[in-house]
Parts: sequence; C-alpha cells; structure tokens
Amino acid sequence: MNEKGLMKTGGVAKVRRFLKMNSSQVSMFVAVALGFIIVSIASPYFLTGTNMKNLGMSMATYGVLAGGVTVSMLLGGLDLSQMSVMAVSSMVIGVLYQQGYPIGVGLLAALVIGILAGMVNGFIVTKMKIVPMIATIGTQMSFRAIASLTTGGNKIRISNELLDNLAFQTFLGVPVQFWVMILVFIVVFVMMKYTEFGRSVYAIGSNQMAAYLSGIKVNKIKMFAYAITGLSSGLAGILWTAQMRTAVPTAGVGSEFIPISSVIMGGVGLGGGKGNIVGTFFGVALLTIFSNAMTLLNIQAYYQDLLNGLILILAVFIDTVRRLQTVKIVKKEHSHAGITEYETNGAGGIYCKRH
Repeated sequence: MNEKGLMKTGGVAKVRRFLKMNSSQVSMFVAVALGFIIVSIASPYFLTGTNMKNLGMSMATYGVLAGGVTVSMLLGGLDLSQMSVMAVSSMVIGVLYQQGYPIGVGLLAALVIGILAGMVNGFIVTKMKIVPMIATIGTQMSFRAIASLTTGGNKIRISNELLDNLAFQTFLGVPVQFWVMILVFIVVFVMMKYTEFGRSVYAIGSNQMAAYLSGIKVNKIKMFAYAITGLSSGLAGILWTAQMRTAVPTAGVGSEFIPISSVIMGGVGLGGGKGNIVGTFFGVALLTIFSNAMTLLNIQAYYQDLLNGLILILAVFIDTVRRLQTVKIVKKEHSHAGITEYETNGAGGIYCKRH
C-alpha cells in the first residue's frame, strides 16, 4: 500500500476511534440537529429572533444547573435539591434588595448560600452515609420550606438595572445569560479534564474503593463536588431572578428533574465515572428545544408534565443500556485472562473475580 493509502486508512481509523470514544456526544449532536430541523418545520415561529432569544435564556438557567450537577454525578452522586437551592438564593436576593442593600450584596449572598447548601448535601452524604438520592430529597424539601419562610410564601418584585442587563442584554446577538452558561461549561470542562480534582472525580465514579486505596481523599472530593453543584444552583438563582424580575419561593417547582435528565441523556451515567460536560451541553440543548416546541405548538401543561416524565424514564433507560453494554465489553476483553465473574458496586463500578 502506498503512502497516500496508508494516510487515508489511518485517517479513517482515527475517525472511527473518535466516534467510538464519543458515541454519546455524537449521537446527542445528531439528535439536537434533527430536533432543530423538525421543530423549525413544525412551527413558523421557532426561528424568529424573539424565540431564539427566549430559547437561549431558557437554556441558560437549566444549563448552569446541569453543568453543576454534572460534577457530582460523575463521581456517582446526585443532587435533587438544586431547584430548591435556586429558590432560596433567589429569595435571599429579594429580601436583601427589599431591605435596601446594594444588589451586589444580594448576588454575592446568593452564591454563598448555594455553596453552603451544597456543603450541607456533601456532609449528609459523606459523614452521615446517607444515599445521595434520599439525602437530597430531604434537603430539597427543607430548602424549599426555608425559601417560603423568608417571606411567608410571598414574592418580591425587583427592579434593578444590573439584573435587567443580565437578563435582557445581548453580546454578539446572543443573550448575556447564554454566555454565562458557556463560561460555566468551559470552567467545568477545564476542571474535569486538566486538574487533579477532575481526575479524582472520574476515579471515584469508576471505582470508589480503588480510588480510596490509591490515596484519593474521597470524602474531601465529594464535599467539593457538592459545593460546586450548590454554587451552580446559586448562580441559577441569580439568572432566574433576573429573568423574572421577581424572587419567588416556588421557583423551579415541577422542573427538578430537567437538569438531571439533560446530564443523563448527554452520556453521564447514574453510576458516575463516564461522560463529560460536552454531552451535558447537548442534553440541555435537546430538552430546551423540546420544551420550547411544546410551548409553540400550544401543548397543554399537563401533557408537558407527562412528556417530561417519559423523557426522564427514557434517559434512565438509555443509561441502563449503556451500562449493560459496558459490562459486555469488559467481559469480552477479560475472558482471555480467566476472569469469569463480575459484580457491580451499585454505582457504576465493575469488580472482577479471577479464577
């Protein structure tokens, strides 16, 4: 084979290897592209400038939440309290604004509240040894109650130039909030790919016991991961408050699973150790387009809730299929080594027994 043929063969092999290693992300990209095309055909209003701006703003809030929860899910965790933390952060902004504090104080307080809430979740999971799903369901209810108690369940109207600029200004024709989401995704991407923390998160998600035995401070990494997730909830609270010009204790009610569904559909398994923030971006984009399409097509709210529930089930089913495929691949690769029994750790890790 001549040199040109070898280069062509090598190029094809590289493409195949890339597609195999990034199959989840590639399939989600295709799904987003198809969804975009289908909805643009189904509704003449989809591609209008106003709707594109609304789409970007909607994607921003869910994207920031999904970007944060990606970190905790990669290590095998979960955070169902995000929307409640977002509501608490929003109410803190409203209360401080109502009492005459500069808006900057409220925004900073919202971020701090988010971090503290995340650390509470991390403490319950790492020190009290409670399963993440149960722990964060409990804090979800608690934080929601705190949000309501701040004003007795009343909303607070906010009129502030800084928040208005954050909500409605554009940069290069794109909403500023969308750029905030992109910044969050870039930070998470760099952190997970190029830092010791990111490598530790993947190690814990793949096999927590092996990570512990290798010297990784598992509990410390988990605490930091949940703090990051909480920080993203605080930031989402700022974006939501800016969009609504109102602090409401019921912010995010009924949308608790949208960020998590986005992450799972993007290729991050419930067991952790696999996936990346790029897949999460496409997952958020797909679900945002889907939600926008239902609104444009005048689908009634209870049908939207039904479809959102079905999407969550589909996302978990896809994750289950991926994990089963992983087990099959591991069995095939290790059959020659005399490994005949496999056990899972309940969080995505696979233990092998040699005979």
